[in-house]
Amino acid sequence: MTPPSDSTPPPPDPIPDNASVPADAGLRKSPIHLLSALVMLATDHAWQELLPQLLQPLPRAAHIGVILGASALVFAITALSVLLVQRCIERDAYGIALAKAVAMGVLAGLPYAVGTTEIGLAFVAWAGITELLQRGNKP
Repeated sequence: MTPPSDSTPPPPDPIPDNASVPADAGLRKSPIHLLSALVMLATDHAWQELLPQLLQPLPRAAHIGVILGASALVFAITALSVLLVQRCIERDAYGIALAKAVAMGVLAGLPYAVGTTEIGLAFVAWAGITELLQRGNKP
């Protein structure tokens, strides 16, 4: 029987200096295309601006029906737009594009602000920064 060896793992490789690391090594491509994020921002903003104006002249009993109808319309517009952008421009698989479209449509279709603007702006910034980094690395 051989005695157990005291093998210690080798020390980790030193962190390379910044000169050998590509500029965009830590920033992956945005999962949402820039146009999809802009569509979500535009429909969400229109929804937030138009909702009070739609409800003002109506009796209180009709508010729920109008909110549900307008929410479904905003969902459909956003989801269809995001699906087409992600499938045709970004070349995502159909299932992935559909999942992104449904998620973005639900966020945009909510009748009250729950951070949709912030999420959309984060995706716009992410897509814009990665695009600038890609253009900066081209010779």
